[in-house]
Amino acid sequence: MSADPNNVALGKAVVIFREACALTQGELAKRAKLSAGELSDIERGEVEARWGDLRRISAALKIQLPQLLSLEEKIADRQEWPPPDKRKQS
Repeated sequence: MSADPNNVALGKAVVIFREACALTQGELAKRAKLSAGELSDIERGEVEARWGDLRRISAALKIQLPQLLSLEEKIADRQEWPPPDKRKQS
């Protein structure tokens, strides 16, 4: 089963902001009161992040939640889904 493209876009947005803040996954997870595994799953788009998690991640990154969601939307708009190598051949 493929990851949902919106979850993937959100995960990419988290990674972009985390790297811009020069934080490791472990550091951000600790600040956001998440396990490193939970944050990793969110960043890879493997899970649908809960609103509470997103609020804590945003606060840990010192950004507003709408900023995170805005970047997620921009990334999602640029994604091609499914990826070309995963499309069914006719």
